[in-house]
Parts: sequence; structure tokens; C-alpha cells
Amino acid sequence: MSGLVSRGLPAPPVLVADSTGAVAGRASLLTEKLEGTEWEVARDRLGDRHVAQEAVRFWRSLQTVSPEEVGLSAAEAYTAYGEIDRWMALLPRTPEEFRDAATVLATRLKQSVAPSPAEGIVHGDYHFGNLMFAGDGHLVGVFDWEITSVGHPLLDLGSLAVAAMRVRYAPEPNPTGSVDISVAELAALAEVSAGDLQWFTALSALKYGVILAYNMQLHRSGKRLDPVYDELIATTHGLLLDGLELVSEPV
Repeated sequence: MSGLVSRGLPAPPVLVADSTGAVAGRASLLTEKLEGTEWEVARDRLGDRHVAQEAVRFWRSLQTVSPEEVGLSAAEAYTAYGEIDRWMALLPRTPEEFRDAATVLATRLKQSVAPSPAEGIVHGDYHFGNLMFAGDGHLVGVFDWEITSVGHPLLDLGSLAVAAMRVRYAPEPNPTGSVDISVAELAALAEVSAGDLQWFTALSALKYGVILAYNMQLHRSGKRLDPVYDELIATTHGLLLDGLELVSEPV
């Protein structure tokens, strides 16, 4: 985060960081407080496309920074298929009702032709809910860098596309941001292949479907209570089924 700030990118400036576990046994940091508004305000004021454009503009800026410049090692990069295995490792700890669809989606992703390899900084949870906007609609903050890694840059665009897809699961909540923008429109804004982004959107649908299912099981078992997961059953099913549709659709 500090490396990105030094390059003029809108990550929160870090004041103090500790990796010893002194605070609740976990790594921790303290950042400056940023002033701004959430995606809903920017969307209502300037429209869905503006919010998407700002998100893509930051994504493009992030790709100008090499992983080594900010302390990330390209030697530990995730491949596209490695990302599938990374999230499928959670599947045994999810409710059984989601496992079949997730398994079929993962299989179809691996059977299809993955986009050409590429490496860059991947935020890892890049959605509209992690963005902050100034009053004029300019993006001024990107949060939640906890699972940042090195991998294919289209992973983050796929996450944006999945956040937008979740508008179809209303009235279930969508903290990732119900911005009305299609995969094709995102691809055009980012000047990337629509087919490649469609594949990564299907991968992101698998990722978020499995993550939601995993957190749902933690809630149901009483290990990490969060009633929001009682309201996300159709969303979890929907992500996995829509991911299957995406990976099966011709571009």
C-alpha cells in the first residue's frame, strides 16, 4: 500500500504497520482517514458508467506498477488455473448444496481455453464496494488489500464484472456494488478482449460463489456469526450457475 501511495495511486496512506501479532495475534495497520463517499453516491450523481470508468482507470494505473516495486514477488504468482485450485480448496468446508455446481464450473473452466498468461498486481477483491469517490466523482480511495497477489490482471476486472452481475439477484444485498455495466462494456472500457474477460468473469463467479458458501457454513456452524449470509443463498447459487453459463457461451 505504501508503495502504491508513493506512485500517486489512491491506496490509504499507512501510518503504522505491525506484523508481530501484537494486536489480537494478527498483523495490523493504521492508515490515514480518507474523505469521500461510497459508490452509491457517485453512481446516483454521475451514473453507472462513470463509476465503472473510474474503477477501470485505476485498474489501468495499477498495471503500470511492477510487483517488485511494491514488495511483491512475481515468483509467487498465481496462474489462471492456480486461481481455480486456490478457491476450490475451500469447497469441502461449504454447504453440500453448492458443491456440485462449483465442481462442474471449475471443471469447465479447466476444459476451456484460458487466456494467455500475464502477470501484474492483483488486488484480489476489486469491487465497487471497496472504492471511495470525491464529491466530483473522482476515485480517491481503494481499500481492502488483504489478499493482494501477483497474477493475471484480468482477475480484478472479472471481480468488477461479478459485482455488477449481482444486480440480478436483488433484493438480496450486494455490498460489492450494484453498478449496471456489462462484461462487454467493461472490456471495451479497459480495451481488453471481451472473450478473455468473459472467462475471468466466470472464474470470479466461481471464486465469490465459493467464498460466500464458505462464509455461510461458518455462520451456520456458529464459528463466525453473520446473519447477512442467511440472505445470500440465491446469490450464491446464482453466481455458480451464471458462471457456468458464461463459460459455455460463445463470445
